[in-house]
Amino acid sequence: MYLDPRPSGGAWPNNEPPPTAIQSEMLLLSALIRHGSAARALLPRIAAQQFADPLHGRIFEALTMDRPVDQIADLATLTAEFGSSGVLNDIGGAAYLVQLDGLGGPFDVVPDRAGAITDSWLRRQLLDLGEAVAGLAANQPGILNGAETLDLAEKRIADLRAAVGAPP
Repeated sequence: MYLDPRPSGGAWPNNEPPPTAIQSEMLLLSALIRHGSAARALLPRIAAQQFADPLHGRIFEALTMDRPVDQIADLATLTAEFGSSGVLNDIGGAAYLVQLDGLGGPFDVVPDRAGAITDSWLRRQLLDLGEAVAGLAANQPGILNGAETLDLAEKRIADLRAAVGAPP
């Protein structure tokens, strides 16, 4: 049995909003738009699904995908790609890409901003895991015993460690 994360939009402890790093997401995207390969060279291990805003994740994927040597992922390229694929409006239109570019994120912020994004994602995952474990421990008698629930929790924590490159 896999511990499925709770669907987004669910209640968090004390009805607090989930941990996010939206400003970091925007600055990271700005740095990638403005500085391309120089910013990508500083990019630690991070995945699009770690972004709290799924639209930022889509933009991140477009900025970091492999491209021919003669093609860079700049503002014009992104606008054209998102426009031709019909998703430009989904990401806030060309105006949002211009807004991100206008933030002027320097390329040296990339490691710190990526770290903040990964940290907030990890915190959301841990909250989901805690809720899932609590639900299994309290509401599923007879399906899993305590040791099996512990094994599942430890497996999920190991998966999270691997996802962020943390030592065991």
